[in-house]
Amino acid sequence: MTCQIKVLPAFQGDCIFLRFKGLDGFHNILIDGGIKATYQLALKKELQRIREVGECLDLLIITHVDDDHIGGILSLFEDDTINKDLIKRVLFNSGTVLSEFFGSSIDKNRELGLVTSSEENLSFNQANTLENHLKCLEISNHVPIKFNDIIRINGANLHILTPNLESLEELNSK
Repeated sequence: MTCQIKVLPAFQGDCIFLRFKGLDGFHNILIDGGIKATYQLALKKELQRIREVGECLDLLIITHVDDDHIGGILSLFEDDTINKDLIKRVLFNSGTVLSEFFGSSIDKNRELGLVTSSEENLSFNQANTLENHLKCLEISNHVPIKFNDIIRINGANLHILTPNLESLEELNSK
């Protein structure tokens, strides 16, 4: 299997772009999006490139809600020049996904609008904003990702190393 890994300039965060040849052609996976500047400097160009060659983003994984991982993803969803049908599947431990998984209720106080960088609890607000984008666009995000999961994509297997159930429960409580 041919695989290319690009680590895009995410400054203090992460933005990892994987492209591999699977059973039926090339496939793309994006792990995190770095900060807002990552999107403008590099990520947008990668997304435009895969669109130009007739490919899609088979899987978007958001590992956690810190700004240096989710900021660039929010910039993607706020960019009207990129058609979001490019994104086929998202794995993101959102509030709704975790609440459904653990059978807990969703605190209505967490329903927040779009965020500005001056707000406290920025990362959780950003997570709620991203979750709302996914719902509006009807992009698949149904199950939490957790330790020992194996995600299969067209001949590739991704083994999830973290988080464990205890840390997911803690995140759910927040």
